Amino acid sequence: MNVSPGVEDLKSVLERLASQPRALFEICSGAGRARLAQPVAPGKWSPLQIIQHLTGCDREALLPRIEKMLAEDHPFLPASDQARWMAQHGAVHDHQAVVLINEFARLREKSVILLFDLSREEWLRTGRHEERGQITLYDLAVHFAAHDESHRRQIAQHLARDSKLNTGL
Repeated sequence: MNVSPGVEDLKSVLERLASQPRALFEICSGAGRARLAQPVAPGKWSPLQIIQHLTGCDREALLPRIEKMLAEDHPFLPASDQARWMAQHGAVHDHQAVVLINEFARLREKSVILLFDLSREEWLRTGRHEERGQITLYDLAVHFAAHDESHRRQIAQHLARDSKLNTGL
């Protein structure tokens, strides 16, 4: 991407990143455990697994990449194998959504704190992603914000289908 962001762009991406845990809380509250454990489509993840995935992405990709890009000049950023990760960490159907969302919020807060006071020059620090090539911190933040929003829409659409199942009753 390598877009040169303005002040409003930086503010916008921070707001997008910071707002995701609360948005997930609002979407999932009252949905009921059974609905949250149900895959969004045949062969797809459930909302609980998607939230677990988002948490894992923050723990193992976003936060470490931010730290590495701030500490090192043009570091290598390995890609993640999401299918392998989910096979190891995706058994969350007995978890409460609020607990998973809270963990996501805790990790996301750490990332937002690191990004919040960066200078424009720091936002333009680069890393070399294994699959995407050269990226800036801004590119990384935009990617994760869009990734979150895509999954949030996926969960919202799933929970909006057949509202009788959404009551948790």
